[in-house]
Amino acid sequence: MGIAVKAAMPPLTSSSPKVKFVRFLSAEPYTRIKSLTAVVRHFGDLGKAGSDTSRFTRSTLPRVVPCANPRCCDGGYDIGPLLDELLAKDATEVHTMLPCRGTDGSPLGRDSHLSSACTNSVEIELQLSYRTDATRTTQPTGTHAPDYAYDL
Repeated sequence: MGIAVKAAMPPLTSSSPKVKFVRFLSAEPYTRIKSLTAVVRHFGDLGKAGSDTSRFTRSTLPRVVPCANPRCCDGGYDIGPLLDELLAKDATEVHTMLPCRGTDGSPLGRDSHLSSACTNSVEIELQLSYRTDATRTTQPTGTHAPDYAYDL
């Protein structure tokens, strides 16, 4: 005797909604950034990585740069706080080191009681330029700027 089971997931069709990937630099505080270049040099266990250096631009920079250590779990380097600090100071460049926030343990997190902090780190050089927004006004909300100017 067979049991009828409903499908757990509906089949994918062309009418299924598409999820749009939005880069984190498209979010509000980062829209001031016109251009950005980042050079990231990895230090520590690189596994089979072909290079210890990664280069990013405004359109390719991830929020969290992945750790190159093959045994690292939940690691990486969060760029958000660094960019927030740069924006708050209106700085155009920074050269700093960041430690990995992950754990150096066994693959797939097995034997997690044996894992220790990941010892990898990165050296980051960030250079950015800001947009010059000529349309920005300092008028309070609710007031309307005239569509004309006086010649005095």
